[in-house]
Amino acid sequence: MGHLFRGINLAHALRHNGDDCRFVINDDAVAIDIIKRENFPVLHTRLDDLCSGWERPIIEHQKIDVWINDRLAITTAHAHLVKQSDILLVTLDDESIGAQEADLNICALPCIFARLDLQGKQVVRGIDYLVLNPVIAALRRRHRSVERILVSMGGSDTYGVTVEVVRQLLAAEITTTVILGPNFRHRQDLDKVVNGRMTIKQHVPSLLEELAAHDLAITGGGITPFEANALGVPCLIIATEAHEEANAMFLHELGTSTYIGARQDFSIQGYIGTLDVTKMSQRGLENLPLNGCENVIREIRNTWAKQ
Repeated sequence: MGHLFRGINLAHALRHNGDDCRFVINDDAVAIDIIKRENFPVLHTRLDDLCSGWERPIIEHQKIDVWINDRLAITTAHAHLVKQSDILLVTLDDESIGAQEADLNICALPCIFARLDLQGKQVVRGIDYLVLNPVIAALRRRHRSVERILVSMGGSDTYGVTVEVVRQLLAAEITTTVILGPNFRHRQDLDKVVNGRMTIKQHVPSLLEELAAHDLAITGGGITPFEANALGVPCLIIATEAHEEANAMFLHELGTSTYIGARQDFSIQGYIGTLDVTKMSQRGLENLPLNGCENVIREIRNTWAKQ
């Protein structure tokens, strides 16, 4: 659900600047509820519908000027339909051939921006375009030791990696908080392995506040480790999908996190007591930019001005 929360962060920034925003998503009750709680209008459709031309009535009835896709890959048919309405088409971290019709392709994640074949009339890339929640600025601090661990494997944790992480942490006598995403479906398996030193939380008001209260996070390779590192919290990263390995290796080489393997073959043991937490925390504070949202909006406005 990282794309959803990125979209919400960007929408808040756009609304703060006076722009009207609405969301178009698949018919997902959890996602719809999250968006409504943020006070944004939300429309649902089948995003994989390539035949009905659902885009055009939305553009006309909602008076859309800029269409922003955060879907990793769009089809040429979809891009063509949007551009037929003569509006600005922006796509985020898009690796598809469909992005060639986009006026702007903004690529912030290493798993995307490292590619040489990215499409788009204009492509900008790099972590300077990471859309992070602005509350990070007030929560960030340097950490010096590992006294509290947080586990967060994303909004869904499709493969139930949390269960194996908890199993491996049983031997570590460290206070641990396990954060379950809103679409977590492996609670029965998890309850079989947790022990008394572990606190299980779901539907937390703020993942960022939870991260900031801990000294080390064990995460997937999506947006969460970037948020944690920006807070000054180092991570042990597990790639739950193949494309996440590039994100994990980027942060590993930056010195803000340690990549410990893919979901099928990872080991936590031997890492926790050997990490240079102070150095990793400081590198995160120094190297993860907080102005990415401003940079994204600037690029969109500059592209709009050229239309």
